[in-house]
Amino acid sequence: MTMIKMLIVPFIAGLLAGSAQAQHVIPVHFQEGRVLVEAIVDQRRVLLIVDSGAMVSVIDLNSLPKHGKADERTICTATGNKTAALLNGTIEFAEQSGKLAFQQKMLYGNFNFGYTKDGKRIGGLIGLDLLSTYASVSFDFQHQTMTLTEYGAT
Repeated sequence: MTMIKMLIVPFIAGLLAGSAQAQHVIPVHFQEGRVLVEAIVDQRRVLLIVDSGAMVSVIDLNSLPKHGKADERTICTATGNKTAALLNGTIEFAEQSGKLAFQQKMLYGNFNFGYTKDGKRIGGLIGLDLLSTYASVSFDFQHQTMTLTEYGAT
């Protein structure tokens, strides 16, 4: 699977200085044993779980406008089998220096990821397909951030 990774905010000045940004610091929330991150998925604001145990990123169609059907497959979940479609999508995260965006294939289906304790719907999860494109992923619990470190960063 090919993933196109692009930084939305210009970083030409950093390139000219010889040091492109090697780390992306993204705000997260820790709640009930889950790491939650706010994102824009296909132009709609969605709350996602960061799940290093999931092989692919999964989006609940109930959180988004309807997509076309393509490459449907049956997914076995803890709550039973679900039908999902593997479709191209875009995920954007706000970070301290702008926005970080990914375009990749994700599973879209009628999943129920539940709600936060303050009633916000959880619209999906970010899996290893996205996380593993980085050399490391770390969490700062005190400052409530997730740091994605690119390969080759010193």
